Amino acid sequence: MKSRVMLVVIVAALSLGFNTILFWTFEHGCNPNVKGAFDVFYWWVVTSATVGYGDIAPMTWQGRIIA
Repeated sequence: MKSRVMLVVIVAALSLGFNTILFWTFEHGCNPNVKGAFDVFYWWVVTSATVGYGDIAPMTWQGRIIA
């Protein structure tokens, strides 16, 4: 059981690091809703939780692939 929890934590941490860096890189200059690192973190949480509020959505094709 402990190993499964650690696996989920590791996958979530890798997803957080990889996706937020790439989303920031592709969307920061083009997307007016992405103003700072907190916006990218918020986008990751909402997208990962499959809530999808739609207030921060990717505008570039690269950002859409990351999402």
